[in-house]
Amino acid sequence: MNAPNTTPASVGTTDDDALIAELPDLRIEVSHSEDMVILQQGRNGEEDRIAIHRWQVRMLAEQFGLLPARTHARATVESLARRLLKLRERVDHLGEHLYVHVEDQYSLQYAMASCEIADEFVADLDSLTGGTVTAPKHSNEVL
Repeated sequence: MNAPNTTPASVGTTDDDALIAELPDLRIEVSHSEDMVILQQGRNGEEDRIAIHRWQVRMLAEQFGLLPARTHARATVESLARRLLKLRERVDHLGEHLYVHVEDQYSLQYAMASCEIADEFVADLDSLTGGTVTAPKHSNEVL
């Protein structure tokens, strides 16, 4: 493969289209078991072939910033779980307050429906987080 053009007009920039045009053709196949990806590339009558596991494909995508790292994704899930749990706590508290202090049936039904929706939002959090995430005690811990 030739080095990219480094004339003074293009120093510090890359011409992606020209670089891509110089790359040999790459065929990508998924194996019958769908666990392996087969990469096949040929140039000048010779072909190279490599099989990599689908988790290695993910690892490469994470390494090159095409996908967030799994550790980052886990931290994001845990952060969102804490926020949802705190929100459910507050919706439940508001529902209890309205039940005690408001006689308007529409408002009470709306509050109960909101509580049910909040419960549904957190229904699967234990399986996603392994049950290790709890709602923060103070509002400044939510973020």
